[in-house]
Amino acid sequence: MDFPVSRQSFCFDTVCEISVYETAGDMDEKETGKLIDEAFKLCGEYEDLFSRTRKGSDIYRINHAEGERVYCDKRTLEVIKKGIYFGEISEGRFDISIGRLTELWDFHADDPVLPAEEEIREALAHMDYRKIELSEEGKEDGEPSEDKKQAEKPDRGGWVRLSDPQMMLDLGGLAKGYAADRVYDFLKERGVKSAVINLGGNVECLGEKPAEGGGLPFKIGIETPYSDRSEISETLELRDETAVTSGVYERFFEAGGKKYHHILDPSTGYPCETDLLSATIVSESGNSCDADALSTICLMLGKEGAEEFLRNLKGFEGHFIESHPEGK
Repeated sequence: MDFPVSRQSFCFDTVCEISVYETAGDMDEKETGKLIDEAFKLCGEYEDLFSRTRKGSDIYRINHAEGERVYCDKRTLEVIKKGIYFGEISEGRFDISIGRLTELWDFHADDPVLPAEEEIREALAHMDYRKIELSEEGKEDGEPSEDKKQAEKPDRGGWVRLSDPQMMLDLGGLAKGYAADRVYDFLKERGVKSAVINLGGNVECLGEKPAEGGGLPFKIGIETPYSDRSEISETLELRDETAVTSGVYERFFEAGGKKYHHILDPSTGYPCETDLLSATIVSESGNSCDADALSTICLMLGKEGAEEFLRNLKGFEGHFIESHPEGK
């Protein structure tokens, strides 16, 4: 059969692609295609849990609970815990309670509008990841009757409560990375030996690229900012590694002659001021969720701050594109 077998799907607000290069055993092209379809269904499950806008998702229910406890899937708790952790180590630069601010800056609108200053101030008043309360299932009594059936499921989760009823969560800085990690686990468990998972800027490689005489690294390009995906600035060689890129060029609009990008600063409510156009974090496969958050944090810190920040973390490597590279 001809490898790779590739499929595309639209999820997490972007075009995603999974390509399988080698499987164990005698899996044919049709079976491999079905396996990829199952992997995309898994992505759909995570989107159903983590989406801020999809009614019925865990995050939607938390954001509309008006301060009441909400019973959530254990995977949702896992990602929220990650968000709180990265809020702590970044000193609040990464804050998953940014949902109200995200709603104001609607970069997906056909004609985005610059939010009013008073609206931004109001949103900032209801942001603080430290006001997210978590409790594992079974540690508290008094289950809300509407969630009781969920709490009785064998694969139990736990409770989430926002102590500020007007606060809203947004897991956009973690969700794709978490999904990429879980798809990696799924494909590996099902006998895939070599694959590339690309969830719109979150790339995770399983194994290496098969070749005569021995495997080769997968070559993953870092896009040149504002090139509309037509130019590559740097090529990474990955074996069982993940690379996640955040860039100010990914989503932006212009107003009054100024560009406003989608990486928002929780301290000001406006797009962050940075000397970087993009930040790419490389790590071992299985760390895409962490790399997702770290790419955002590093972009906000700027080149010097990002390099210092990463020196205190093991297993993560940064690749940065500056706005005004030295000597240019």
